[in-house]
Amino acid sequence: MQQLRWLGLMLALGLLAGGALAIEPEAYEAVRAAQAYRAQGEPVRPAPDGTFFCEAEEFQVVPGAPGWQAKPWGENYYAATFANTFLSRKAFLGASAQCPETRATMDIEVAEAGNYLVLARYEAAYRFQTQFRIQITQNNQVVFDRGYGARENLKIWAFGQKRPVAEVAWSWGAVENVVWEGYLGDGLNTYAALQPGRATIILIAGPQPEDAAKRNVDLVMLTQDEEQVKGRVLEEGSLPMDGWLT
Repeated sequence: MQQLRWLGLMLALGLLAGGALAIEPEAYEAVRAAQAYRAQGEPVRPAPDGTFFCEAEEFQVVPGAPGWQAKPWGENYYAATFANTFLSRKAFLGASAQCPETRATMDIEVAEAGNYLVLARYEAAYRFQTQFRIQITQNNQVVFDRGYGARENLKIWAFGQKRPVAEVAWSWGAVENVVWEGYLGDGLNTYAALQPGRATIILIAGPQPEDAAKRNVDLVMLTQDEEQVKGRVLEEGSLPMDGWLT
């Protein structure tokens, strides 16, 4: 009986974002402020260790087709107060399950030339497609173009999954599917070769195969420290990679 109660609690918390979670008006104000922060094209600069943390809610949506929209935590699928159902800075960039092609952009200021792993943290609804693309352009050339969110793509999961796998069905229900993608762990990782100077990251959502779910992107992270990524995936038991955000 106790196990059933625990399962019910987990399911209830995981389903809060389906519409029952009250969102304070201040949360929407914070999202609007984040959007306005880079409205004039201010670039993201690397952290002291060289890592780029690109908060998805700060991406600037390209006018045109409806699609991407910055939203506060609580409008996403997985919103609770523990485990990996948090979102960095309690906001995200979301697009509906099906929409015309929509783009959102963010500039970064590259200080050091090199090959950067391009990792995304997003919600992967179990047995559904949550497909989007990340492109990076520099000097008017596309230097990176990769699809994320497909069911068959390898992803980094929480709770002791020691290697990237495509999908995980938790014993308590598919309610904590926040994942990282962009590191395969087998030496076949894809990189963006960047030079010093300005580069532009482009998030692209559009039509996708069924069964389809909403695309909810928390952040994009660029790093040359592949050894730290590997170490976190192999050694961190519960929430690999998430500690990097602190």
